[in-house]
Amino acid sequence: MLGSINENTFYKKAAKGYELIFEEKYPKESLTNLILRNMDNNALTVHVTHAMYGNYNPEFEMKLNDFICFFKNDFKIYTAAFQKEPGEINVTVIFQNKLYNYINMLIIKAKLDDIFNGKGKLTGSFRSNIPQHNINNLVGDLVKGNAIE
Repeated sequence: MLGSINENTFYKKAAKGYELIFEEKYPKESLTNLILRNMDNNALTVHVTHAMYGNYNPEFEMKLNDFICFFKNDFKIYTAAFQKEPGEINVTVIFQNKLYNYINMLIIKAKLDDIFNGKGKLTGSFRSNIPQHNINNLVGDLVKGNAIE
């Protein structure tokens, strides 16, 4: 998965140039665009479990745009989207601090219906201040499903 993490956005040719993709035909690309480009038509909410040290795991819910905007100025944002099951998209979002070089990670699980119905709710697991020296093991655990049950 490490090779698929990037900051790419996806476009399609339109009558007057190009526009960001947001359509059911391209679910991974659409969700990636929502995360990286803060599209206006994004009314999605995300229910987040924040995995913190000391086995403290507070939960909160907020608009996906608001959550991503919190990191926009001080972090570079990367994504990797994949489909584990039919009808479900998983996206790993990496927030790399531009000044201090630490990372935060949000793992999102989304049903296709929730992405495109206009008022969907996503499920996310958030880890903050991740030590980068062990990133291969951490990402491996998250991809295997240990972070989101």
